[in-house]
Amino acid sequence: MSANSMPGHPGGGAGSGRMKNAVQDKQWLAEHPVSLKRVASLFRPHLGSVIAVVLLIIASSIIGLAQPFIVRELIDVAIPQSDIRLLVFGAGGLVLIALATAVLEVLQTWRATLMGQRVMHRLRTGLFTHLQKQSLGFFTNSRSGDVQSRLINDVGQMQSVITNSATSIAS
Repeated sequence: MSANSMPGHPGGGAGSGRMKNAVQDKQWLAEHPVSLKRVASLFRPHLGSVIAVVLLIIASSIIGLAQPFIVRELIDVAIPQSDIRLLVFGAGGLVLIALATAVLEVLQTWRATLMGQRVMHRLRTGLFTHLQKQSLGFFTNSRSGDVQSRLINDVGQMQSVITNSATSIAS
């Protein structure tokens, strides 16, 4: 939804002009912050994917916890006692752990990116639908470059937050 068409927005309303600068944007957002409930509503249809990503992160972390114990066993027991069998099993275990965590991280990235793209598709579709409903005055009073630049920048920032930051926070 365009900030200019939001009720109560400075200079807002269909056909009543556009915002003059980014300072007004920041002031308006400070007065009307986006609620966590609204952000959560974007992810609600993708709850299964969110849970899957969190479970993949947890599984990867749990498997990764075994690595220091194997290394300790190798250093404290296998090497001092020249236990080749334990050394081979320990090294094999470390390789399997690295392989398992790599596979889980690929799956996690794939699921998170897929979910992020679906959320972004929904946002873009909603934004396009909203723009289609704007009056002719909105487009005559706004420079097309400003509208396009703002849409591209805002959607790009949202995509970065959804696909990268959300997964990093969960990790």
